[in-house]
Amino acid sequence: WVAWSNKPILDDAGRVQEILCVGTDATERRRAQEALLNSEKRFRSYFELPIMGIAITSPEKGWIEVNDALSAMLGYSREELQHMTWVELSHPEDLAADLEQFERVLSGEIDNYILDKRYVRKGGDVIWTNLAVRCVRKQDGTVDYFVVLLQDITGRRGLEQQLQQA
Repeated sequence: WVAWSNKPILDDAGRVQEILCVGTDATERRRAQEALLNSEKRFRSYFELPIMGIAITSPEKGWIEVNDALSAMLGYSREELQHMTWVELSHPEDLAADLEQFERVLSGEIDNYILDKRYVRKGGDVIWTNLAVRCVRKQDGTVDYFVVLLQDITGRRGLEQQLQQA
């Protein structure tokens, strides 16, 4: 690949007499761009797999990006979720445990946590999830964003309750 830069050379009347053409080998830059595009494409395909809910959330607890699986799990559209926080959807009895771990991440004590937690769906139904959270930090060590994985474990929790009652 070659990147061309062209500059007209004008005479005293302002007419083009010659064109100076300089070519630079842009092969490495082009390869780097293609590698970046392939990496982004690969990430996007992982993000969109319907295996589990995936989200990017902010240090302010907002949903920045969610996949279709998470949207379906919680019963809200992507657009609706982007105007909400995960706090609003958390079951009140499970919120304190999540916030405690979240604050530990913000303070730099830990970078990730996993817990079972309930969410309240759009229609009011409660679902159990296994929540895995990992932060991505900025250069200065502060949290840039969180990568969140949510797996619906409502069926498993129901079976566990049945076994305990039996």
